[in-house]
This record gives sequence, structure tokens and C-alpha cells, in this order.
Amino acid sequence: MPDHDVFLSYHWRDHSVVEALALRLRDAGLNVFLDRWYLTPGTHWLQALESALARCGAVAVCTGSEMGPWQQREAYSALERQVAADRQGQRFPVIPVLLPGSEAPLGFLSQNTWVDLRDGLDDPLRLTILAKAIRGEAPGPELQASIEQVTAAVCPYRGLLYFREEDSPFFFGREAPTASLIEAVNRQEFVAVVGASGSGKSSLVRAGLVPALRRQRDVNWEIVTLFPGDRPLYNLAAALLPLLEPDIGEVAALLEIKRLAQALRDGNILLRDVVQRALLKQPGTQRLLLVVDQWEELFTLNEDVDDRQRFIDGLLEATRNSPLSAVLTLRGDFFGRAVTSHRQLADRLQGAQVNLGPMQEGELRQAVVEPAKRLGLEFEPNLVELILEQALGEPGHLPLLEFVLRGLWEKRQGRLMHRAAYDAMGQLEGAIAARAEALFDSLTRNDPQAEQRIRSIVLRLVRPGEGEQDTRRRAALTDFDAPAVKLIRRLADDRLLVSSAPSTTEAPKVEVAHEALILHWARLREWVRADRDFMAWRQRTGDQAQEWDRLGRTADLALRGLPLAQARAWLNRRRADLSDLECDFIRAGARRRNLFLATVAGTSIVSVAVIVYFAVAANAERQRAELARDDAEGLVEYMVYDLRDALAPVGRLDLMAGINQRVDDYYGRVGDAGSQQIQRRRMSAANNQGDTLLAQGKLDAARQTYGQALAIAERLAQADPSNTQWQRDLSVSHEKLGDVEVAAGKLDAARKAYERALAIRERLAQADPSNTEWQRDLSVSYRQLGNVDSKQSKAGEALAMFERSAVIAERLATLDPSNATWKNDLEWVRGRVASLRAGAKR
Repeated sequence: MPDHDVFLSYHWRDHSVVEALALRLRDAGLNVFLDRWYLTPGTHWLQALESALARCGAVAVCTGSEMGPWQQREAYSALERQVAADRQGQRFPVIPVLLPGSEAPLGFLSQNTWVDLRDGLDDPLRLTILAKAIRGEAPGPELQASIEQVTAAVCPYRGLLYFREEDSPFFFGREAPTASLIEAVNRQEFVAVVGASGSGKSSLVRAGLVPALRRQRDVNWEIVTLFPGDRPLYNLAAALLPLLEPDIGEVAALLEIKRLAQALRDGNILLRDVVQRALLKQPGTQRLLLVVDQWEELFTLNEDVDDRQRFIDGLLEATRNSPLSAVLTLRGDFFGRAVTSHRQLADRLQGAQVNLGPMQEGELRQAVVEPAKRLGLEFEPNLVELILEQALGEPGHLPLLEFVLRGLWEKRQGRLMHRAAYDAMGQLEGAIAARAEALFDSLTRNDPQAEQRIRSIVLRLVRPGEGEQDTRRRAALTDFDAPAVKLIRRLADDRLLVSSAPSTTEAPKVEVAHEALILHWARLREWVRADRDFMAWRQRTGDQAQEWDRLGRTADLALRGLPLAQARAWLNRRRADLSDLECDFIRAGARRRNLFLATVAGTSIVSVAVIVYFAVAANAERQRAELARDDAEGLVEYMVYDLRDALAPVGRLDLMAGINQRVDDYYGRVGDAGSQQIQRRRMSAANNQGDTLLAQGKLDAARQTYGQALAIAERLAQADPSNTQWQRDLSVSHEKLGDVEVAAGKLDAARKAYERALAIRERLAQADPSNTEWQRDLSVSYRQLGNVDSKQSKAGEALAMFERSAVIAERLATLDPSNATWKNDLEWVRGRVASLRAGAKR
């Protein structure tokens, strides 16, 4: 006889409702095993579990919104015991129990004892059904009807969502790469799954690898998954904290996640120490697998290079020196960027990749047909062949395929999925666009404001690519007002958007369900094309605003100069499309600027210089006083970007040169050579000094100063070749050296400098033809080389360069006829082209 009638398996988050269920079952005369009633903390988990299961007559797997990692292992062990009992002709019921908020746990489709408690625990009939199932009594018509009702609602296809661990019974067609991935993980500690967007990387790991590792008997795995997002170390801490403190309250968890993330960032705690401590708290578990899904988010969502570096360094070190294995999923078009930005990562990935290509015909057929068979569903003749013909050889079509198959299931007639429904939804590529367009029409038909709201919502969820495919991005649900949130929920109901909380301690996020929507919905593509400049600007500004907020909203990080002017213009035009944080960031810069202008208005120019001098000198002696340093560097930045323009018209370049020298001395004394931000400021100050010296005709001094700026720009560009702003800074430094050589009459040297700038600008402009700033840079480079050719009497070469410049200038002027700078560029270069053509005719 078993010691207990039933073992209750559950996720710790569902403890309160499961304990209430346990009490009800005990009142019904059943002897219930609930871990918190019997297991002692610190016991060997696997031994305790196997011992408890061996002494129980049944297992009830209670599922809420998700199944936890311990619960998954309990379920696998229970199913293994059930199989063993069946072989011996014995009975061991495994009973799926649906708690409020749950979906049917697909891993239990073979069970015939489902109990549905999603409406609560107060239904005596359903509790009686559960008690009968535990005792092994005949289910009766009530239980049978309940089972049929649940299984009829199970969809075997995931639509635009990836397959989860609990969906593994429906995950077909990837057996070969799953085997390769399992072998790779058992062989080495750091593995990358690389494939195109939509090739099924997340599903391969979650529904292929993870269940296989949980079933291993020689090694017991704990498994944690995370998305890097815009705060990789924070998200890492959030994923690991439940292993260390499973019972911590939500407010306390927020504080602990922040503390752990900061400790990981500062190096006060090493990731390997966290891993070892987590495993010590789960005796019997030998290894931890960390799944970092969508590794490309380290580049598309995270702008903090130091944060990214520490995240990668921590993973590499911990996988070498602790029982940690890491599997990352990475889009193929980001692979080069990922490995070239980190040499040690590139070295670790040598021979440690599982490349996920398009499914072959047989694999696709399995993915289409086998899930339907599990539920007794069928396809109309020839429909499967048509679907395979359209999907074969397309690596990014798997989400579209699943989307269409889910649509066929929703429109099935009895057990048959038919061709008419497939045609009606636009077949494969047209299905998601047709779904999105139909929903758009229904939402905007009687609401004239809905169109603008939908456009604003979805554009906040797209990150415009810079030479790469546009990608999705997450946004906080709190960034949207109430009418927008209502629309988001409607779009999420149709699975075009996904709204979820990345962890129990974070506010809900919203994102596009899959990038297939970005690629195939023509209306959205047109919106992105028309708004690309604004979206790119908003993305940059939003990243800066996040950093400004994270670092305490210090004045040092506020916008200034031309970026501030651009931001204020966008704020006036597009306030509704900006978050409250972005608006606060822009207004902080405006307040800071107004304060400086007020200071200048009541002070002579010389007095301002004196203020700057004493602020700099004072902070050179008090370089550890952070607040004073912020104030001084604020004045320094004002001087570099604004005061020069005030002094030049009154002919006080000598004063400007003296001030610039003080600035350089300041950075030399208090600047941190390891801080890229400080180094970039010093580079800007050096370029400003070079401009002043050039204007004074001090060419040798200007050349030397520009050379100092170039040396800094080269260091920064080499530190992170993917940082486009630093690449642009490098092109500017080469350009300025070209300017001084032109002034000195050294045209060959000028040409070399201008050509170096041109090479960088051509790469940037080709990477993102929609970036107007980079396009204008390219036009200027062609113009400068045209000037050098003209001075060297190379009229043909000069005309060719000016014509290239004119093509770009015309395109920019057409984009915005009101832009005075672009208009002047076009008029000037047209004049040069006309002059050279006239000279050629004479």
C-alpha cells in the first residue's frame, strides 16, 4: 500500500491555490503529499522526489499559467514511472489538473484523466471527479465529457509563437538538429544555435533540447532562459534570483535583482559563484543550463557597450570555471557582428555552432501532418502538398507556416482542415498580412482616431535596421495611454502582438509577435519607410534617455547643441509618439540650455571665460567630487558647442584658443583614460581647438591638434567597430586633417585624408541608405574631393565627384524642401557642376 494517495506537483507561484486544493482533498478522505508539508529544505532533491513518488499511488500535475522547472522534472519522472507500471500490468495515474489561468499542458495528451478546475476550486462535481481519478475509480460520463472538452480546445500549432517545453509533443521535423544540439551541449559548455529569422531557433532549444536534457538520468540539469533585452545583466539577475530565493516577495525581489545586477556589473559577485550557490540549494542537481534567447538583442536593444562586455565576459568565465553551460540563439545576419566585437567569444564558438537551415521536404511534412495526427485531425487531399510547395526552401517561413496551420485549425470543419479556408486566408505569405489588414480595417472602420493610434503603436515596436533587416523591439505597456493599451490588447488577442511580463517583478512589455509581420504587412512597411528618420532618431534618443534615467538623471547626460535642437523640434511635432521618459529627457536638456543662456545674458563674454576657467581649475583639484565635476563639465560642454559660435563673430578667437587649451588641460588631469565617454569629449574639445587654430591660420598647431583628436577617434572605432557614431567621428577627424592640408596647399595629403573619410562614409551610407545624416556626409566627401581635383586642374575627375555629390543633394532636398542646409548644398554643388560643364564646352 502507498503511504500517500496522491503527490501534488505544482509551480511554486501556484502554491496558495494548490495548498487550498490539498486541504479539500484531505477533507475528502485522501492522504495528500505536498512537498512543503513533508520535505525538509536542503535534502537531496532527486532522491527525495523519487522516494516520494514511489510512496504515492498517483500524481496530480497542477498547471497554472506555466510549468516551473522543478515541476517539469517531477512530471517527467511521474510519466516514466507510469510507463514502468504499465509494463508490469500495474496502475499509476498521472492526472493533469488545470488551475485558473492555465492552458492545456500538451505534454499530457496521452492521459485520459484530465480535470478542469480553471473556474475555481468550489465546484464539488469536479473535485469529486479528481478524487475518483486519484482512487482509480471509473471516470464516469462527467469526467469523460470534461476530457473531451479540454482536448477539443487544444490547438496543435503555435501560430507566430515559439514552441515551449510543454509543447514538445507537437514539435516535429527537427529531430536531426535536436540530436546535434544535444550532442554539442553534452560535449562543450558554450554553444550557439545560428539561423535565419523565423528558422525555429527558439523552438529547437525550448521544445527540442530542454525536454531531452530533463530526461537525462546521468546528469540532472537546472535550466533557466532569458532574453538579454536592453539590460542584459539585470535580466540575467532576474532569471537567476528565483533559484537563490524562490520564496522572496515581489517588492523584495525588485531590490535584490537590482543589487545582484549591480554586483555582477561591478565584479563584486562572479556569475560562477551564483551558479554554484544555486546548485548547492538544489542537492542532486549537477549542472545549470542558461539559455540566452535572441542574443542579437545585445546589439539591437542594448546601447551600453560596457554592460554588454561584462555580460559576455561573465558567461565565458563562468562556463569555463563552474558547472554552467550556455546555449545562445542568434540570427545569422548578426553572427559576424557578434563574433567580430568580442575575440574570446569568437574563439569559444569555433566548432561550437549548430547551424539551423531550412527544413527539407520530409521534415516540413512532419511539422505539418504529425501534430494533426496527435489529435485525430486530417487535411483535405492535396492541401498538404500545396502548403509544402510554398514553404519549401524558405528559411524564414516557419512562423508563417505555423500561423497558417493555426488558421486552418480554427476554421476546421469537424476533423477536416480544408483548401477553401487556406485560399480565403491568402495562402502562405498573404495570410499574416491579410489577417493584419482585416483587423486594421475592422478597428478603423468606425473610429477615425484608431488608424493613427495603431500606426503609433506598431512603429514603437519596430527597430529600423542600419544596413540590416528591420527588427522588432519591446516597449513597456506603461509607455502607452489607455486607448492605446485597449488596442494593444485587441491586437494581442489576434496574436499579432504579444503582451507579457519578462519576469514576475517587471512591468508588462509589448512586442510584435514575430518579425514576419514586419516583413510581409505592406501597410506597416510603408509606415516604416515614411517614418524611418523619426524612428531612428527616437531609438537613439530613447536609449540615451534610458541611460540618463538609470544614472540618476544627471545634468552631464542631458542633450545639448544640435542634438537638443533636433529633439525639441521632434517634441513639438510628435509629442504623442514619445514616451514620458523621452519627453522628460528632452525637457531636461532644454532647461539646462536656458540656464546657460541666462548666465550668458547677464555676463560679458570674458566673464563667461573666467567662470569656465575657475570651474575647470577647481575641479582639477577636486576631481573626486562628482557633483562639482558635473557642473564643471557642463560648462565645458557649453563652451565647446556654444561659446565658440558666440566668440567668432566678435573676433575673439585668441580667447577661444586659450579656453580650449584650458579644456584640454582639464581632461588631461581629471579625465579617465578608460572612460570612452570622457575620451570622446576630449576628442570633441581637440577638434574644436583645431578649428580655432585653423581659423587663426596656425596650420602646424591645427594639424597637431587634429592629430590628437584622430588618435582618440581611432582608438574608439577600433574598440567597437559596430558603433556607427564612433565610425562617423573617425571620418570627421580624417576630414578635418584634410581641411588643414588644403589650407597648407598640400593637396596630395589632403586627398589621402579625404579618401579615408570617404571610405568610412560610403560604408555607413550603404549600410543605411535612409540615414540622411550619413548621406549628407557622403555628399560632402564627394564635394571635398571634387575641390581637390579642381585645384589640381583635374576637371573631368572634379566634375564626376561634384555630380555624385549633386545626386545625393537632390535626393535630400526632395525629401525635405524646407531644409535650408540641404537646399544650400544643392544650389552650391549645382553651380560647380554647371561651371565645370561650361568650361568643358569651351
